[in-house]
Amino acid sequence: MAKLSTTEITKLIPERHEQLMVDQVLETDAQHIVAHQFISEDAPYFQGHFPSEPVVPGVLLVEGLQQSARLFLKLEAPDLDVTLQALNRVKFRKTVAPGSELTYDVQLVERTTQTLTFKGIVFLADQKACQAKIIFAVKGGHPSVQ
Repeated sequence: MAKLSTTEITKLIPERHEQLMVDQVLETDAQHIVAHQFISEDAPYFQGHFPSEPVVPGVLLVEGLQQSARLFLKLEAPDLDVTLQALNRVKFRKTVAPGSELTYDVQLVERTTQTLTFKGIVFLADQKACQAKIIFAVKGGHPSVQ
């Protein structure tokens, strides 16, 4: 089980400031990661999405899942080189507003020599806000993730 702060997270993945969608890793195991994000009321994307009724853009919820999966990979296989290949079965269930706290629950569900597939769910309180299947291509093949 690894708990990580924002400072430790930024050492593992390249996203910074407004693009960093994970502010804390709460737990990990061999197949799974749980991460957290607090949605600041002054996040820059609220200026245009939408000024009279601010909503977190859905693509940023999916980005949080993708970043959580990358963090999992960096913790489990630091030298593994992957690229995002596909997002499938993306569904948005709840509107996320300023001041919300999100939990990203991401699980490794399939490994091949060329891909790693994750199932991710974004929780707002105890309700699903978003879900997606995230597929990474493994550069050079042969993923070393157990």
